[in-house]
Amino acid sequence: MTGTSPLAYLRWHARDSLLRSVVPLFLFSAIAVLPIRSLVSRSGMDAVRADGQLQQNVLQIYSQTLTLAMTLGAVLLLSGFIAQDRERGHVRFLFAAPVVPWQHYLMRALVAVAMFTALFVLIPLGFSWLVVPVEIVGVLKSALLFAALYGGLAMLCGALVNKDGALFIVLVVATTILQQLEKGELLGHTLAVVARALPPLVLADSVRSRWLAGNAPVSADLLHVGLYAVALYVVALVVIRRTPLAR
Repeated sequence: MTGTSPLAYLRWHARDSLLRSVVPLFLFSAIAVLPIRSLVSRSGMDAVRADGQLQQNVLQIYSQTLTLAMTLGAVLLLSGFIAQDRERGHVRFLFAAPVVPWQHYLMRALVAVAMFTALFVLIPLGFSWLVVPVEIVGVLKSALLFAALYGGLAMLCGALVNKDGALFIVLVVATTILQQLEKGELLGHTLAVVARALPPLVLADSVRSRWLAGNAPVSADLLHVGLYAVALYVVALVVIRRTPLAR
């Protein structure tokens, strides 16, 4: 029996992904706009656009808020959607017709990552137009990388367990702490090996930092993060295909 094309659900994927993809835009606006507007109102836009300390202050606010919004947005992008379909019983009617589950969720992930990336680039575009020019291509590539990596991890957690949010948060926090300690050479051999085997969240942040500064990342670092993200999706799709969705 052949499955219905996953494109049949494209409109619904796009709608759901849009709601999640606008979250980082609202986060950036809520956190960054007020202090930047305050600086502009006190000193004037010409002073902000001039090369000096005031511009550096504005760019620092922009950079810190951008990375926060990108990370939180990537965390939320694909969190919970598989587990929620299972927990709410959606899988019983989603796949009552011959729809192939792994293809359905792969399409959902691809649409979500693409929409997140496309909408997130509105932040540097708008900032460059309204305030001062900032890196745009680096933000685009960073958003794609973070959406792919965090999305793949969230998708795997959802494929494995029902309460995927707790597992996802524990993995992200534990991985970040271990990898930061490993980076500072503060772990023993065994824990260092464990830290390096976990999703490369700290390495992804390093790649992003270089892109946002307008520099090329280390090729080996980028390859490692990219391949790990792909592996997360592959494992998640294998789990979806091999295990019962209704459990």
